[in-house]
Amino acid sequence: MYRQHNKMHEDMESGLTEGLWEKSHGLPIWRKICFAIGGAPYQITSTVLGFFMSIFLLEVAQVQPAYVSVIVFGGKLWYAMTDPICGYLVNQTTHTSLGKYRPWILLTTPFACITYLCFWLVPDYSEEGKLVWYLTFYCLFQGFLSGVHVPYTSMTMSISDSQKERDSITAYRMVAEAIGVMMGVIIQGHFIKKHRTAGVCNKASKSLNITMTTKDNLIHQISSYHDASVTIVSIYVICILVCFCGTKEQRVKQVSPGEGFFVGLRKVLFFRPYLKLSMAVLFLSVAISITQGSLALFCTHTLGMGQYFSTFITIIMASTICSLPVWHFIQVRIGKRRTFAAGMLLFIPVLLSQLFLHDSFFAYTIVLVFAGLSIAVSLLLPWSMLPDVIDDFYVTHGEHKDAIFYSFYVFFNKLATGVAVATSQLALKYGGYRVGDCEQPPGVGQALRYLMIPGPITAVVIALFGFGQIFPEMGRSFNMTYRCYSVTMLGERDDVERGGKIIMPPSALDQLTRLHIQYPMLFKLTNKKKNRETHCGVLEFVADEGRIYIPYWMMTNLLLTEGDLIQVENVSLKVATFARFQPQSVDFLDITNPKAVLENMLRSFACLTTDDVISIKYNERNYDMLVLETKPDRAVSIIECDMNVDFAPPVGYKEPQAQRRAQNEEEMASAEVDDMDVTDSSFKVFGGAGNRLDGKKKGTEPSPVQANTSAPKRGIPDYGYTKGTIKFIRTQRQVNNETLEEEKSFEAFSGAGQSLRKKGRK
Repeated sequence: MYRQHNKMHEDMESGLTEGLWEKSHGLPIWRKICFAIGGAPYQITSTVLGFFMSIFLLEVAQVQPAYVSVIVFGGKLWYAMTDPICGYLVNQTTHTSLGKYRPWILLTTPFACITYLCFWLVPDYSEEGKLVWYLTFYCLFQGFLSGVHVPYTSMTMSISDSQKERDSITAYRMVAEAIGVMMGVIIQGHFIKKHRTAGVCNKASKSLNITMTTKDNLIHQISSYHDASVTIVSIYVICILVCFCGTKEQRVKQVSPGEGFFVGLRKVLFFRPYLKLSMAVLFLSVAISITQGSLALFCTHTLGMGQYFSTFITIIMASTICSLPVWHFIQVRIGKRRTFAAGMLLFIPVLLSQLFLHDSFFAYTIVLVFAGLSIAVSLLLPWSMLPDVIDDFYVTHGEHKDAIFYSFYVFFNKLATGVAVATSQLALKYGGYRVGDCEQPPGVGQALRYLMIPGPITAVVIALFGFGQIFPEMGRSFNMTYRCYSVTMLGERDDVERGGKIIMPPSALDQLTRLHIQYPMLFKLTNKKKNRETHCGVLEFVADEGRIYIPYWMMTNLLLTEGDLIQVENVSLKVATFARFQPQSVDFLDITNPKAVLENMLRSFACLTTDDVISIKYNERNYDMLVLETKPDRAVSIIECDMNVDFAPPVGYKEPQAQRRAQNEEEMASAEVDDMDVTDSSFKVFGGAGNRLDGKKKGTEPSPVQANTSAPKRGIPDYGYTKGTIKFIRTQRQVNNETLEEEKSFEAFSGAGQSLRKKGRK
C-alpha cells in the first residue's frame, strides 16, 4: 500500500512538473508534429474524393452525371448534418484518463476505414442500385469521418492555453495537411494513371476509332482504385495512432449542466463574429471546391492535357506546402486580415487566366504555382482565426463550446463543397457529357471553362469582404468590473502596499491569455461614481473571484471605500522619459539621497499617472509624493525605461532664517544708500579768480555766487574729493529725543584750564 501511494505521488508530481514545464517553455516540437500528423488522414481522403470521385463515378462506375450530383450533394449534406450532432455529443463527453477527444478519434477510425474501402468498389448493379450503393457508403464514411475530424480539430483548444502556441500548432497542422493532400494525389494518381483512357482519346483512340472504354481496361481501372484505397487506409491508421499516442490534452471546463442542444446552438450561431467568419469560409469553400472538383475534367476535356493531371496536382501541392511557412511568417508580421486579403487577391487573376489558357504545359505550370500560393492562405488563415473567435466567445459568455464551434465550422465548409460539386455535375449534364465515352463533345470543354471563371471569382470577392469585416471585433480589450478591497484584507502584504501593482482573480488571467493584448499587462482603474482614474500593473492572480485588492494609497486617490465597484481595463502606455514629483512633507528633505531612494522604490511600480499621490516607504516611514508631471503622456509606463526625475519644493517648505536675515540687511543697506544726504557747503561753483594779460588786477575779482546747499543726488561726482583720502559715509539712523538732547548739550574741549602762576604776581 505504501509503495502504491508513493507511485501515485511520483506520477502526480511527474505530470505536474511536465505540465508546468510545458506552460513555461511551450509545447515540445515533437508533440506539435504528432498532433499535426493527425490532420493528414482527413486531407488525404478528402483530396482523393474531391479530385477523383467525379471521374471514378463517371468513367469507371459509369454513373450518370445527374446521379453523381445527387451522390455528391447528398453525401456532403449528410456530412454537414452529422458535424453539428457529433460536435454536440463530443461537447457533452466527460474528461477521461485518456482525455476528452482522443477516445473519439481512436474508436471511429475503424468504421471510417471500412466504409472508405467499400465506396471504391464497383458493384454489378443497375443505375439506381449504384446510386443507392455509393450514396449509402459515401454518407456512412462522411459520418464516421466527422467522428474523427470534429474531436481532432476541437482538441486544438485543449492542447495549450497560449494563443501563440495554438497559432504554431495550426501552422504545423496546415503543413501536415498540405503534405497529406500531396500524398493523396500522388498515391491515387500513381495507381490510376496507367489504365485511365480519358484524356488520351484525342491522340491515340481517334486513329483506332475507339469511343468507349474496353472491358479489360475497365477491370484494370477498378483494381487500381481498390489498391489505392487500401494504401490510403493503411496510412490513415498509422497517422491516427501517432496522433493518439503523441498528444496530451489539458482539462477544460465543462458546459453548464442541463443545457440543451438548441440552447448551445443558438448561442453559437447568433454570435456575430462566428457567423461572419463562417459565412466567409462558406463562400471561400465554394470557390475552392468548384476549382478542385472540376480540375481533372478541365485538364482532360478543355485543355487536352489529362495525362498530366497528376503532375499538375503535385505542382499545386508543392507550391502550397512551400508557401505555408512563408504565409505564417507574413501573418505574424502584418496580421491575419492583410495576409488573407493578399492571398485572395492573388487568386483572382489565377481564375481569370483559365479563360485564355490552352494546351501549354509551361504556361499552365506557372498559373498552378500561383494557385498554390492562394490555396495555402485558404488553408491557414480560416483555421487560424477560429480559436480567436472561440476565445472571444468565452470572454463574452464565460463558456466553452469548442466542439460545437468546430462542428458547425465544418458544416458550412461541407455544405459549400456539396453545392459546388453538385453544380459542377449539373454543368456537365447540360454541356452534353456522355458517360463511358472516351471523347466528349466541345460543349463539355466550354461548360467547364465558364464554370471555372465567374462563380469562383464572385465567391472569392464575397469571402474577402466578409472575412475582412471580422477582424475589427477581434481586438477586444479586457474590461471587467470588480469589488475593490485594500491589501490589508489579505493580511501582511507590504510588498503590495508599498508598490503600484494590484492582485486580481485567476479568471482574469484566463481571459487575458485569450485576448490579443500587449505586454506588460497594464490596467486603467476607473471609479465612475467619482470620475477618478489611475493606472497600475498586476502582481498576482490569487484574489477571490469578483474581487481585486489594491494598495490603500490607490484607494485614496480613487476616493474608494471597502467593497466599492471599480472598472478594470487593460491599456497600452508609452514609456516614460520624464517625471516631476512634489513631496507632501518637508520630512522628505531629511533623506540624504532622495533620487536614489525614489529610484529604488519605483521598482515596485509599473506606471505613473499625473496628479496621483503615491506612497513610498523608507526607513519605516511613509512619504507621500504628488506626481506633478509625466512625459510623454499623462500616464506612462516605467518598466525598463530611462526616465529623468525632478523634484519641486515640498509642501510647507520655508527657506532658512539666516538666509532671510542676510537678504533683509542687504535690502536695507541698499535703501539707505539711496536716501543718503551728502552735503559739502564749502564747495562753490565757478569760485576761481581771473588773470589779465596786461598784469592789472582790475576786474579780476570773482562775482559773488550763491552756494549750492542742496544734497547732491546719487551718481553726481564728488568734486571736493582730495587725492589720497578715503571718505566713509555713515548711515544716519533715527534716535530718540533724549539721546539727541544729550548729544546737543555735549561740547568738546569745553573745560577750563588752570595756571600754576597766579595772576597779579610779578
